[in-house]
Amino acid sequence: MDNAMKEFCLQQHYGVAGSFANESKYAYRILTMLTATGRKVYPISPSLKMVAGIPCFKSITDLPNEVTAISFVTPPAVTETLLKQCFDKQIKLVWMQPGAESVDATKFCLSHGITPIENACLLVTFPQLK
Repeated sequence: MDNAMKEFCLQQHYGVAGSFANESKYAYRILTMLTATGRKVYPISPSLKMVAGIPCFKSITDLPNEVTAISFVTPPAVTETLLKQCFDKQIKLVWMQPGAESVDATKFCLSHGITPIENACLLVTFPQLK
């Protein structure tokens, strides 16, 4: 596991952006995995009010300032848009699940002081930290 992955996994307050339509969705599984470890996790969805009993936030800019890392389980175009909100919110760690990343998203991160993690699944990597 590289240093960025370790740093991401050591955070205590996360945002998770993605589809939470049902419990089999990766965003839902990431949310519940992080919550089960005692971390504070905030789901991000413009169309939902609650996910797994947790209030949902419409955007990254609405998140509490204690959030230091975001997991993206979104299409690349959505990831690219949301990364601008990460920059505005001064969130420096983002994990782009496979399929959420793009060349433009990575370029944006690197040119705006955001550490991107890509080409790895958080559901596989996070448990290895224990």
